[in-house]
Amino acid sequence: MFGTRTVVGTSGSKSRFAPGMPVIDRAPAEVPWWAGARLITLCLVGRPVSLKYCLASFLLGRTRKPHIPRTAGYHEDRYFHGGPADGEPYPVVDLPYAAAPARIGLPTCWDQWFPEVARAYSVNGAEVIAYPTAIGSEPDHPDFDTEPLWRQVIVANGIANGTFMVVANRWGDEGSITFYGSSFVSDPYGRVPATAPRHEDAVLVAPLDLDQRRDWLTLFPFLDTRRPDTYGVLTRR
Repeated sequence: MFGTRTVVGTSGSKSRFAPGMPVIDRAPAEVPWWAGARLITLCLVGRPVSLKYCLASFLLGRTRKPHIPRTAGYHEDRYFHGGPADGEPYPVVDLPYAAAPARIGLPTCWDQWFPEVARAYSVNGAEVIAYPTAIGSEPDHPDFDTEPLWRQVIVANGIANGTFMVVANRWGDEGSITFYGSSFVSDPYGRVPATAPRHEDAVLVAPLDLDQRRDWLTLFPFLDTRRPDTYGVLTRR
C-alpha cells in the first residue's frame, strides 16, 4: 500500500510463471481509474532469460538475469545464457501514480544468493528488491532443506543494503524437485512481516515504511563507508 511511503507485498503460485498475464509495452492513453488508489498491483511476468515488470497493464522496464545456476535439478545453463554486462545490468525504476513513489529493482531467482546483486541495486537507489523465484528441494540431497538458508541469505542482504526484500517463490512438484513456496517480505531491520505457507497459494500484503531505508542507513551508513577501491578481487575469475 502506498501513502505514508509504503508498498505492497507478493504472491506465490504453483505455476512457475503466471499464465496469460497481459503486458502492454506502452503507457495508457489517459490516467487510469486506479491512479489515485492506495493499493497498486506489481506484476511479475516470467521469461526464460528476461523478466518484465509492470504496474497494472503497461511496461515499466526490463531486466535480464545475469546469474545462471548449474546444479542438479536446476541446470538453466543448458537452456540459456546470462544477461549481458553492458548497459545497466541492475536497473531501478520508479513506480508512478503514487503519492510517494517507490524505487524498485527486479533481479531473478538465482540472483538472490549473490550479495553483489543486492548491493548493486541498493547503490543504484532501489528501496525494494523483488525476486520472482522457483526454488525447492535438491535432487542429489533430498534430505537437505535449504529453505531456512535461502530465507536467511535474502534477509541478510536486505539488512546489509537497507532494502526491503519481496520474494515470490513457486510451490508444488515438477520432476524430482519439490518447490517449497514460503514467499515472504522482509524489511531493512531483518524483520519478516509476512510469510506464505510452503504448500499452498497465498497473497501477502505487507505495509512497508520506506523511510526505514533512510533511517537504517543513517544509523549504519554501509553505502557511505564502502571502499570500492579495495574491491578489485571481486572482479577476478
